[in-house]
Amino acid sequence: MTQSSLSELVRGARDRMHTFAQRLVQTPSLSGQERDVANLVYAEMQALGYHDLWRDEIGNVVSHDKLDGNGGKSLAERGDDRRE
Repeated sequence: MTQSSLSELVRGARDRMHTFAQRLVQTPSLSGQERDVANLVYAEMQALGYHDLWRDEIGNVVSHDKLDGNGGKSLAERGDDRRE
């Protein structure tokens, strides 16, 4: 990979992360009403290639994937609609 192609890859990733961050902060997500944010996170993780991805019984987005090939790391994003 050349330095030029690597720079282009980094710029594309930065732009994608910036757009995703904007979408996250623009999505209403009051406590107990995070379903839309969880759906956004789930869709983005699918687009990034997470395969071992699911929603648990209360709406959390969970993944136990091996994207780096070195063993699974767990990631959970709480996105339930429970009212406490």
